[in-house]
Amino acid sequence: MGKSFHGNVVLNFRKDSLSEFGAYAEAYHEAGKLLVCRLDESEGYSDIQACPIVFLYRHALELYIKGIIIDGNNILSLLGKTPVVDTNDLGKHDLLPLIPAIKQVFTAIGWLTENKGTKEVEEVVEIIKCFNGLDSNSFSFRYPVNKKGLSILSENFILNVVEFAKKADPVFDLLDGAIVGLSEEWQTRADNAYENN
Repeated sequence: MGKSFHGNVVLNFRKDSLSEFGAYAEAYHEAGKLLVCRLDESEGYSDIQACPIVFLYRHALELYIKGIIIDGNNILSLLGKTPVVDTNDLGKHDLLPLIPAIKQVFTAIGWLTENKGTKEVEEVVEIIKCFNGLDSNSFSFRYPVNKKGLSILSENFILNVVEFAKKADPVFDLLDGAIVGLSEEWQTRADNAYENN
């Protein structure tokens, strides 16, 4: 550590790392947005600059989804219901199997009914499927080859990163709002449970 405090950061200060998924997701998303903005404003750029951008967005999505499930499990536990996914099973990177869990969380707390929330959940599912098509296991934009030494992306793979980010950003903002909402929902329900005991 140098003489200046500027640039120092403090991580893991909440003493509950499971509650930090949303904060981490937002940080990865913000970093990705900065790189997209830089690429968009540049007169020239290297194609390979897309890799860290898509990785940051994909990782942010994974963290948002897992954060929603973790926070949702906390609320379900408070309600005496079974968790939608065991947190020990969240170590995998494939996001498609987590779609039902997100729907269960939103349904259990009343955010998803026949009359409300379906459009938003459909947008989330669409972006998950989009990312899954690009990078189902979070390898495609971190490494040029898979574990067998074979190319992960198809030859001459094309992606407009700026348009891709414009499509993803509003959904990520929705997911960020869900994380905040779940935290508030848990606090309200925990307060009510405490007062009723």
